[in-house]
Amino acid sequence: MIDYAAIAQDALAAIEEAGRSVTLARLSKTLDPVTGAVSATTCVKGSVSLVVLAASKSDLPEKQSDALMEALLQGKLRKLLIAASGVPFEPAPVDIASFDSAYWRVLGCTPLNPAGVALIYTAIVERGNLSAAEITALNA
Repeated sequence: MIDYAAIAQDALAAIEEAGRSVTLARLSKTLDPVTGAVSATTCVKGSVSLVVLAASKSDLPEKQSDALMEALLQGKLRKLLIAASGVPFEPAPVDIASFDSAYWRVLGCTPLNPAGVALIYTAIVERGNLSAAEITALNA
């Protein structure tokens, strides 16, 4: 029988050796039911081990938007290999990673999870402009 938990630990060790530890954050907005305006923004964050790679056209969906292709050409996209062991939550679109003196929004994430055990996540992130409220929540 294959010990996927041990493989996940091996993946973590390899990614820690080759990569770095960064903060991954998930922002949740609470809407005022009367006005519909955002009344509060909360942040859950944790440290993840990952390797940052340049994104390529083959990393993008088959049918990508012009804006996504432009972001690729401008160098605003990165591919992340994230160790699944110890992540605070499974990365999802709109989560935010902070590295290289910038904030990066997760556009998509694919787990490698044989037998239901996540080993690594592959994510595409885009260098993003955050609102003042988002930056305040991230730095709280």
